[in-house]
Amino acid sequence: MVKWFFDHFSGLEVPAEVVTAAASKGHLPVLQFLLENDQGRCCDHKRKTVEMEVEWSTGWGPTLPREDSWTESVPIMPKEWNGLVLATW
Repeated sequence: MVKWFFDHFSGLEVPAEVVTAAASKGHLPVLQFLLENDQGRCCDHKRKTVEMEVEWSTGWGPTLPREDSWTESVPIMPKEWNGLVLATW
């Protein structure tokens, strides 16, 4: 559906509320599509992987090496993580 909108309404800006709604509903594929198709009109962005030497645990999820990334206020956790996939930062 999102791809259809991009194909039929190219050149339009996606409101930030769309990203927030996708994140709040856990639609990771939508967030990935939006990031991959971002034209960067408002600001530059880059992907950054953060690696920590220590392992971490939230107390309710598995313990994994800390290797997560985020886009503005939407963190995207490692694929191996079986807990909540998205959270508002």
